[in-house]
Amino acid sequence: MQFTLDQLQAFITTVEQGSFSAAARHLGKAQSAISTAIANLELDLDITLFDRTGRSPKLTEPGKALLEKAYNLIEQKQAFLETAQSIHAGTEAKLKLAIDENLMGDKLVKALKELAETYPHTRLDILTPTGEEAWSMLSQQQIDLALMISPVVQPPRFVRILPCGWLRYTAVASPDHALAKKHAMDIEDLRRHRQLLIRGQQEQVSSATHLSHQVWALDSTHVLWELLYAGMGWATVARHLVQRDLDQGTLVELGDTSVYEHFYLPVDLACHVSFVPGKVAQHLLNTLPTLKLFEKSKP
Repeated sequence: MQFTLDQLQAFITTVEQGSFSAAARHLGKAQSAISTAIANLELDLDITLFDRTGRSPKLTEPGKALLEKAYNLIEQKQAFLETAQSIHAGTEAKLKLAIDENLMGDKLVKALKELAETYPHTRLDILTPTGEEAWSMLSQQQIDLALMISPVVQPPRFVRILPCGWLRYTAVASPDHALAKKHAMDIEDLRRHRQLLIRGQQEQVSSATHLSHQVWALDSTHVLWELLYAGMGWATVARHLVQRDLDQGTLVELGDTSVYEHFYLPVDLACHVSFVPGKVAQHLLNTLPTLKLFEKSKP
């Protein structure tokens, strides 16, 4: 059983235009060419697609069942051609990008949306490893780029680093938490209460954000938020992620500015030294470091 995409296009256009002659005019072909294409398609499939007993061809039940499949194949053909043209123009067909979950937010989403609109035919695979995991993946070239909160240890030699700035963290808790009721507070006050950390963060970040002598390590950011809301502990989180909670009063910042001067972590965009960026990767290399999500210098 064989058929061509031209036959499927003749089939679809006849349905859309309502007749063989109208389909021929629409496609700029002779009516005989359209009629022959559909007749051959029916022979190849051994299925009657149109009832021709009336003045205009009418889809049969088998024809109705196959119409959607025909549309899918034509759309895949178009996507294939557009992707091929995009690759020919120097655009990557696929790019693997690692992003630390703490960096997500409206501004980064906007940057990714602009990327999707500019390069619609590039498949973007987004992963969310920690900094240490991202370096391991870069070393094995399992990812192309990593936007990461950099671990405090020296980066490996195979990684090329593009500094993006500093991410501001803040200490937060439920309004009902004991720390929220203190008017004056310092780092030592934080150390005496339970701190909630995402598992891996203890190794990933510096002592600037890992402060308490009592830590609960969690696998899920969802669990972190639920425990915070319940007053089960306090946490240091990227400030842009809790701005809405702070505005609504469901969480409160702890301490004063003397506490927060410690809470800044470096953000880097990294790739393997052998990585050669195409147009999409270069777009990310040019735009991600300029996001106003990051402070340009540590206070």
